[in-house]
Amino acid sequence: KDWPFAAALQADDFFEDPGLQAFKELQKACEKAKVWPEVRKDCMAFLETGVHPVGKTGWPLPDTGFGRREKSRRGNPPFTDVMIDIAIHEKRVDDVWHWYEVQKQKTRDWFGAQRDDVVASIIASKYPDRAIAIWKKLAEWHISQTNVGHYSQAVSYLKKVRKLQDGPGKEAEWAAYLANLTEVNKRKTRLVQMLNALSNKPIIAK
Repeated sequence: KDWPFAAALQADDFFEDPGLQAFKELQKACEKAKVWPEVRKDCMAFLETGVHPVGKTGWPLPDTGFGRREKSRRGNPPFTDVMIDIAIHEKRVDDVWHWYEVQKQKTRDWFGAQRDDVVASIIASKYPDRAIAIWKKLAEWHISQTNVGHYSQAVSYLKKVRKLQDGPGKEAEWAAYLANLTEVNKRKTRLVQMLNALSNKPIIAK
């Protein structure tokens, strides 16, 4: 029942290898120890700056007595992927977008289309234009791969774009974008068929 010490052990794990699951486990222990607000604040600061809070003034948990690394295994802060995951978990839409933008500036750090898709889905209701831009970029990248499997993935993103642009004042924008995409890729027969299906055109032109 020594929840402060149990939470301190979870904190060691989090600072050693920060991630959403470690954050959630730490939260559970800290809520039982009634220190979560203070610990959460220090954890978020650590993810942004890399400054380890254990042992510093205001840190509410005991020292476990175990040695620790001076730097996280994840490299140099800010740990934008973890901050995005936590912001998604906590449904903080503006922070999801902020850290996604920061991550994009780190040219060597790209965590894949799946994360981009998740970010777009999270921000879509509040920032539809930003979500549309992400999905269009993903679709265009898959189209550039010149592979039928990639075309199917591209269409899945374009369907999400169409859903957001299915309203007054948006239909024309969607139609113009799809027409231009079709024209630019008109030599990719299979892709054009799939794009025609998106526009409700007949697959075989008469």
